[in-house]
Amino acid sequence: MFKKSILFLSLAAVLAGLAVSVSAQQLYVSNIDVRARGVGATGGNGYCNDIDGSAAGNEGGVAFMTGGGNVWQDSSLIEFERPRTRYPGGCLGLCVKLVCVSTAGSFGIDELTFEVFKFGGGANPLDPASTPPIKTISFYDIGTCQSTNNNPYTIVNNKTGGTSFCTPWDGSYNINGTFGKSNGQYGFRAKVRTNQVSATAGNISIEQTAAFPGQTQIPIQVNVTNIHTIRSSPTIVGKLTGVAAQPYNIFYRLSKDAIVNINIYDATTAGSLPLVRRLLVNTPRVGEGPPDGTLTNGDFWDGRDDGGNIVSGGNYLVQIDAQTNDMWQPPTDLAFPATVQLSLDPLQITDIAMKPLGASATDAAVISYMLTEAATVYVSIYPPGTQINYVTGAASNPSIRDFVEEKDRRATVSTVWDGRDNNGSPVCDGNYMFTVDAVLASNSAFAPGGEVWNKLTKV
Repeated sequence: MFKKSILFLSLAAVLAGLAVSVSAQQLYVSNIDVRARGVGATGGNGYCNDIDGSAAGNEGGVAFMTGGGNVWQDSSLIEFERPRTRYPGGCLGLCVKLVCVSTAGSFGIDELTFEVFKFGGGANPLDPASTPPIKTISFYDIGTCQSTNNNPYTIVNNKTGGTSFCTPWDGSYNINGTFGKSNGQYGFRAKVRTNQVSATAGNISIEQTAAFPGQTQIPIQVNVTNIHTIRSSPTIVGKLTGVAAQPYNIFYRLSKDAIVNINIYDATTAGSLPLVRRLLVNTPRVGEGPPDGTLTNGDFWDGRDDGGNIVSGGNYLVQIDAQTNDMWQPPTDLAFPATVQLSLDPLQITDIAMKPLGASATDAAVISYMLTEAATVYVSIYPPGTQINYVTGAASNPSIRDFVEEKDRRATVSTVWDGRDNNGSPVCDGNYMFTVDAVLASNSAFAPGGEVWNKLTKV
């Protein structure tokens, strides 16, 4: 009996020792929300980077707004493209609070990331496979768990001094390589993680994820006027050697149906952007179609100014503006202008080929080519050994035969040389040089001298 008592007491002591050495840690998201400033009254800077979980600037949670009687109409809204100091505005603050529990002293928080996703059919906010992230936002210098004796501790944000971790989001994410906004309903996952070694607790490895929207929360609703996925595409002219020519197709997508203006500016000279062409003036254009539409608008520029006159070659800037009005006006929802550079060379000569003179006295050399625009063509024949500057067209010898002809656009045309000079005399055998230049008249203010020439002499 005495031995059994000693054994029992020894086992109890061992178990007590083990109980003393056991430690536990927890780290989790205690609250997840979307917030805005200017709720009910003007406040904040309109960019949402000042949202910190406080009540400053009329800040408040907007995930479930009941004041208007329609929570889906009033909650979690991003309604404007541009910053606005009153809700609903052009952004929201995505916010969480973090809580930890520790029995073995403090430990650091390694990672806090938000993953924004777009809702689709069968979406599960906690499953990245069904709601893949479209934008990931990482936090830095998150804070330290100061919990002791198993007491819950709310992590303090080292940057704000508050207990909320918030990041602004204006609805933008990467769409086909450039950032834009596509209307629809969104949520976000918050993932907090730590993986540290403590002298008292050993290895601490914790990861926890929470998702928005949760209970009594409405998904983030983006309904803005945005222009994205912009590019320009020329018309290719030439059967043998294609060159980029007008008209240029200007492609762009709108987040919703809108009134569009497109202006073309001359960007060739630094310090000014004179208006060349009003391509669209208050013209309706279709949106891409939610939730993942790809409808694209395409408007053509033919390389001419507002008067219908062709402009000279150079670099041009295309600016697209869009606007809409809905129940939240005023103000009008104005998209940020979208621009694309466009290099225009309106008069080019391509597909140059030559059939040489034959042995017969009746043979003729045929010089064929294609023009991007109908123009007056100058063809000159030079004696063997002539050096020609491709840029200026200057020749080291005078020409022996010159042709001036009117030629049509975008069809193979030709100039025929019978082997004689300008006086009608036959020339000697040899390897002769020829040049082809073209010019067309233009009354455009953007055609210096009233003419548009091809940029390079073709030899």
